[in-house]
Amino acid sequence: MHHLDDSRDCHRLLVQLEETERHFEEFWTVHLSRLKKCLELRRFEQDFRELQGNFDRHLSAVSDMTEIGETVERMDQLIRMTKEFQQSAAVDVERADQVIAVGQRLIGSKGCISSCPREVVQPKCDELTRVCELINERVSKRIETLIKARELMERVEKANQWCARGIELLATQRIEKCSVSADIAAKSLLEIQEFVASAADFKFKNVIQESTTLETKALVSQVSDD
Repeated sequence: MHHLDDSRDCHRLLVQLEETERHFEEFWTVHLSRLKKCLELRRFEQDFRELQGNFDRHLSAVSDMTEIGETVERMDQLIRMTKEFQQSAAVDVERADQVIAVGQRLIGSKGCISSCPREVVQPKCDELTRVCELINERVSKRIETLIKARELMERVEKANQWCARGIELLATQRIEKCSVSADIAAKSLLEIQEFVASAADFKFKNVIQESTTLETKALVSQVSDD
């Protein structure tokens, strides 16, 4: 009889032990999930702060990019430098996309811990999105401005060459002979008319109207006025 009681007590203790083990596993599963979310949240916040600092530096660098250049060679160099900067900033933009995805996953996860509310994570995701779009917009605008300025500079250089040819043409005209020879006068007039007509190829009026910066407008206006 005593042996039977011991057996029952032992069985009861085993059942209690199994029940305790099951409860502990359930608790640990939930607790581990929360710990992982806490760690992920800490990493999210750390990544956000690092990216925020990087983006501040990127925006400051873009704001300092004001030089247009005075030669085609310098403009090519500025375009190349800006594209290299764009590639460098793209690394942080890509990283920001990954951090935003982590934030959205934290918000959307079931049983999200109380220390990870939407009102804490979502504004940071929105800020990263805003800054990424701002950097892309400003860098693209910078490249667009430089490319347009380069096109204008090429036209200016061609216009300067055209003006030089015009001076040479006028210098070679035999004005004194035009008064005594109708053929020479007609030929000289035709050469001048053809030369003047070639100025239409530059289309400076349209270029000035399409220019979007004070630098490029001043550049083209100076030549067109000359």
